Amino acid sequence: MTTFNKEIGIVLLAAGSSSRMGRNKMTIVYKGITLIDRAVQAALSSAVDHTVVVSGANRKQNESLISRSEVELVFNESWESGIGSSIKCGLKMMMMKNKKLDAVIISVCDQPSLSFEIFDKLVDTYAQTGKQIIASAYGGIRGAPVLYDKVFFEDLLNIPDEHGAKQHLVENASEKIMATIPFAGGEVDIDTVEDLKKID
Repeated sequence: MTTFNKEIGIVLLAAGSSSRMGRNKMTIVYKGITLIDRAVQAALSSAVDHTVVVSGANRKQNESLISRSEVELVFNESWESGIGSSIKCGLKMMMMKNKKLDAVIISVCDQPSLSFEIFDKLVDTYAQTGKQIIASAYGGIRGAPVLYDKVFFEDLLNIPDEHGAKQHLVENASEKIMATIPFAGGEVDIDTVEDLKKID
């Protein structure tokens, strides 16, 4: 890791109902650990300072799966309105707890290849390039997890509830302000039973 005197947080999104899966996908075990706890452990093993987990549907079950107490848990009462509402809920909590926050990483919890190295690479690239958005690259696209400098906090707090930040920020960002890191396996996320077969 690059020596970097910035306050950076991670917001882990775990509020969806897993409707396409037909059961709570956060409970799926991959390599001996549930998807939600895998994401939490990756965040806590990284060089990032603070972690917030946003719950919604399946709140009690998801929170009970988290084995580490160092994370901040926040419940999104509006989770049914969409992922944008969870991003805003998590960022508001992060900003409230960390008044000097310089950047935030927004991440989902259903990418089985997620690791602390990915989070650290986002931070390293932020430090080395000075770019204000650092996105992960996989499968020919740019996607989560994504690091956003504080200059985009207001934009994140104003995205529509039903949309993610990718549609409103990442896809419209120029190379002047955005860099990417390779995320091998990032294209695999677990939304359906068919997706499970990809990681068996």
